[in-house]
Amino acid sequence: MADAGAERTVGFFDLAEASKPTDADETGRLHLQRRLDAIAASVRVAGGEVIKQIGDELMCAFDAPTHGVEAAISLEQ
Repeated sequence: MADAGAERTVGFFDLAEASKPTDADETGRLHLQRRLDAIAASVRVAGGEVIKQIGDELMCAFDAPTHGVEAAISLEQ
């Protein structure tokens, strides 16, 4: 994690075409969470951290822009 006041790169990873599962849709909610967990793992491997989850989107921070790019590329593969 970077020092307070240090510049960081922020990225948002959103699941395209994801619909928000309802309370009655446990299977959908679990599937969505598994996909978000996989994204979070890629972010951490690239040296980033998840700041917060916003619905089907993750707000992430990286100490260098290249780390964010590495995370994005790993998710495309």
